[in-house]
Amino acid sequence: FFYTNCPFKKRLLLKDYIMPKSAPETLRVFCGTWNVNELDPTSKSTKSLLCTHLISWLGVIKNPMCDVYVIGFQEIQMDASSLIREETDMKLKWKMTLSELFVLVGRSYSLMQIKKENVSPTSARAKEIQKECEFLCAFNKQLVGLYLTVFVRSKKWTKNLRSEGYSIVREGKLGLGNKGAIIYRFKLFDRTFIFINCHLTAHMKNEETRNKNLNNIVSQTMFVRSTKISIEDHEYIVLLGDFNYRIAHASQDPALIRSRIENFEIYREDLLSYDQLSFNKLCGNILPDFIEGAITFKPTFKFHPGTEEYNEKRVPSWTDRIFFKSMNEALQIKLLKYTSTPGMKFSDHKPVHAIFEFSMSESNSRQRGPPPPPPPKSSRRRSGRKKLPALPKQVRSKELEDDSDSQSSSSEDAMIPKVKKPTVPPPTVPIMNRSAEPPKLPKSPPPNRRRGSIKLIPADALLFQNIDDEIDLDVMIPTISSPLNQVHHEDIEEEVEENNLVEQEKDDEEERDDEEEKDDGFLVDDFAVDDFGMEPWDEPVPTTEKVTEPTTENTTGDLIFFD
Repeated sequence: FFYTNCPFKKRLLLKDYIMPKSAPETLRVFCGTWNVNELDPTSKSTKSLLCTHLISWLGVIKNPMCDVYVIGFQEIQMDASSLIREETDMKLKWKMTLSELFVLVGRSYSLMQIKKENVSPTSARAKEIQKECEFLCAFNKQLVGLYLTVFVRSKKWTKNLRSEGYSIVREGKLGLGNKGAIIYRFKLFDRTFIFINCHLTAHMKNEETRNKNLNNIVSQTMFVRSTKISIEDHEYIVLLGDFNYRIAHASQDPALIRSRIENFEIYREDLLSYDQLSFNKLCGNILPDFIEGAITFKPTFKFHPGTEEYNEKRVPSWTDRIFFKSMNEALQIKLLKYTSTPGMKFSDHKPVHAIFEFSMSESNSRQRGPPPPPPPKSSRRRSGRKKLPALPKQVRSKELEDDSDSQSSSSEDAMIPKVKKPTVPPPTVPIMNRSAEPPKLPKSPPPNRRRGSIKLIPADALLFQNIDDEIDLDVMIPTISSPLNQVHHEDIEEEVEENNLVEQEKDDEEERDDEEEKDDGFLVDDFAVDDFGMEPWDEPVPTTEKVTEPTTENTTGDLIFFD
């Protein structure tokens, strides 16, 4: 009833099937990951330089402006207090820094666009361009060292973005959040996106533990709504972070790996063949059907902070990676760029970023249409619904004759036989309170019971001991034409037709019986009592049963309260 008859729900269903008119053909998204090694963004010694490097990382000058920026950091704070609180002041510091950064990014792009269109900075078009280049923070979350934030461009995009919630996964020892993932899901222009920022177990020997952590994050994470929603129930999935997989070369000699990195163009394929993550993915142990762009950049771990030199004691590795996946074959993901930024020397990791172009309309110009038509009546589910019995023959035939004479009756009403609403005078029931104890008045009368098929007149009263009184009963009976029964009009019509076929076989026998019974009346018991609808009687009906007046007595209580 709710899904098929509620106008508000119809609008919601229609909204799910129709693409918004303002939806673009493609969506450009920047995704970046960086292990910041507990860098304080508000420090006076690093703030201005960090802002300059971050603008360069976002590609403000080299790349066109993106519509959505997804940034994932690791190890923003790794002390004991962050393990306990999980969210610290460092979250606010990074949010403030990035918010100020995106103000500069928006101004830079707006100035470039104004110069490109050659319009006056004070014109209406210039103001419109400035509004289009404004960025708003849509999401901001910290889990110990993990930090994930999403910035969306202009109000045109934010008003069409609906946050669908987030989830956190703790994969550290003793269930701590020093390792794990932050997962954020949202719906933008009728497309579902999910972004995952993860940080897995470190060290070369913990390869199997990393596989287990990654499978737990991707395969077992559930969002509980009306139904359970998994990560793969979304159209677009992007996974980024510090995966901590290493280059497991047979020699395990950091000096040998560094020497081959110096001749990276020659030994790139050889180094990638020893990458633990690529090997496990190729074997099907992790990330089935996920795609990674071609790795054309040098390993991003481990450096001496402040330099571009690798640490002599650690094997250089591609620990910082980005993977993506489309769950809808008609929706394509185009990878425009996948690289690192070696010039950022604040941490022992180098940041990595990717720029995607997501298709917002399905390929082959296949548009979403209205909801599919309802299934045929024969396949409808009617479990748990009472089957209506056949109507009395004399009532059915009389009503069908009335319908044939009436030309103003609708075709819908003519298909279902109508039943007149007979009435009888409300019966009066005498009651008496015969308690020997004095009455004890309740503090407050009990709430009114739900409306049923019998109405008491008066609705409530107090009856003291040895006092007689009378109440009237207003009895309700169901009719097919009642408003609530019209909700199940089609099912009732089908069941009545089935009953009519059965009754048609017995017509001859019933006609002979009807000739003997000259009484045109019918009993109230001939009607089915159901919960679908109740209407009061309007006309008196002769009955063949003698109505007795029941008496209600109270011999145990001291006070009668009826409702």
